[in-house]
Amino acid sequence: MTSHVSAEEILARCLTEPMFLDSLIADRDAALKVYSLDAETRAEFDRTDFRQIRQFSGFIGKVQHNYLWDFFPATRRLLRHYKLETNVFAEYRPIQLSPEVRSLDRREKTARFFVYLFDFITKHPEYPGLATVARYERIAWELCHLAETKSSRGALTAADLAALRWTEFLRLAPKLNSSVRIENFERDPAALVVSILNGTLTHCSRGPHRLFILCLDPNRKLLRTFEIDELPALLLSHVDGSRGLRAVIAIARRRLRAAAPPRAFRAFFEECARAGFIQFENER
Repeated sequence: MTSHVSAEEILARCLTEPMFLDSLIADRDAALKVYSLDAETRAEFDRTDFRQIRQFSGFIGKVQHNYLWDFFPATRRLLRHYKLETNVFAEYRPIQLSPEVRSLDRREKTARFFVYLFDFITKHPEYPGLATVARYERIAWELCHLAETKSSRGALTAADLAALRWTEFLRLAPKLNSSVRIENFERDPAALVVSILNGTLTHCSRGPHRLFILCLDPNRKLLRTFEIDELPALLLSHVDGSRGLRAVIAIARRRLRAAAPPRAFRAFFEECARAGFIQFENER
């Protein structure tokens, strides 16, 4: 059964139904056979480069996602650097226009786009730095929504900690603040983001993975980044609010065969509390 429609209607369908557009690129004869087209219109479609229309569709998708770039400016710059920006959004169009994604709020749409973007990056590892920057800015975005604006009720101050006897200190149950993440990256993510945004990036070489603490400032505008060694990372990875300090220190010393006595770890935990990485509550 054929359908009588104008060329404009078919072109409009290309922009609202990405799967139809892909079918035209793959086999225009099969995609157009359901339409009753006069010879002039059909000849016009034979001359049409539907890949260019796909690029235009990707451009529309990119514009419709302008709200992303307040939180992900370096990701966008790097997509442009690799000439991927329009192609990424053209490929994302079927997901963007799906009923499931249309019904989401802006925060949910942002999360869904980055699920797609990380899948794209995984499939295309030939773009160094892109995974690092996208993941770093995604973490900053998440922390802006999750970070605590003040310490939990019952948390001990630095003065409280300093006044405790050692036996009392060991009974404390520290936990990571919700504004903190411990992550590994193949290069310093903060330095990479700065070089992208200030235009000094020359290349994105890969390197061995390193450990970092990411901590959002209380004003929720700046993600502080600190490189750390394996021992402090291991200590903090066991800080979950359910273990007392005695257990956390014992696990770390056993795992790393650390020779330092347990008391030597006190200054580390007090400094982490002052830096806003962890907070202490009495162990239940």
